[in-house]
Amino acid sequence: GVAAAVETSASFGLETLHLFYETSEWYHGPMAMLGAATNWLVRGMYVGERRIFLSAQIDDWFLSTEEWEPWTQGNTGPAMRATRDDANKLAAYAADLSSR
Repeated sequence: GVAAAVETSASFGLETLHLFYETSEWYHGPMAMLGAATNWLVRGMYVGERRIFLSAQIDDWFLSTEEWEPWTQGNTGPAMRATRDDANKLAAYAADLSSR
């Protein structure tokens, strides 16, 4: 994907941030840029506590489905299903992120 950001500052104090990015149904560039844009907007100051929320999708637990592959626009990858070990790793990862 292609993405660009331009920050401008006018002589009278106005600052602007322009984000340009390619979009499609499987490209997550805009979501990745959202954190940087929010940080720019609030100048790195957050009120409150940082929280990270991660969860598994319900169909990951009860369905064994093939992995979605965007280049073929279909479920052609290997069959996958979440396990107890996956849930434990997700919980540990979320706790680690929230503690930072």
